[in-house]
Amino acid sequence: MEKAKIFGADSLNKSKYLSPEDIPVQLDMFSRSKKYYPLKPFFISGECTQCGICSEKCPIGIISPETGDYMNKKAKDLCIGCMACVHFCKKEAKVAKPDFIMEQMMKYILKKASWQRLEPLTIFGL
Repeated sequence: MEKAKIFGADSLNKSKYLSPEDIPVQLDMFSRSKKYYPLKPFFISGECTQCGICSEKCPIGIISPETGDYMNKKAKDLCIGCMACVHFCKKEAKVAKPDFIMEQMMKYILKKASWQRLEPLTIFGL
């Protein structure tokens, strides 16, 4: 909890966007990947009203406020998969759409944990 409090306090004092270098590399036991490939938002242009909220809320600053889509191919590669744009899009022009491999992992490996929101388990006295 102390680390989380320090992280939160430090975050309040930041005025720049995150960069991919700020995100630690994650290894998972299934892909054994040395790179972390996040689930990235899928853009439905026909639903977008170009309100700019997704662009404003993106911590990396890679979404165009004029189109609601990534600024370019390089910007899409920089996406960290935080889903802030999905969360704040009121028109559902941004959605979380897993690819086939992620869908299979969610279905057979993560199962219920991939669709049911739970708070972290805290164990006292250890």
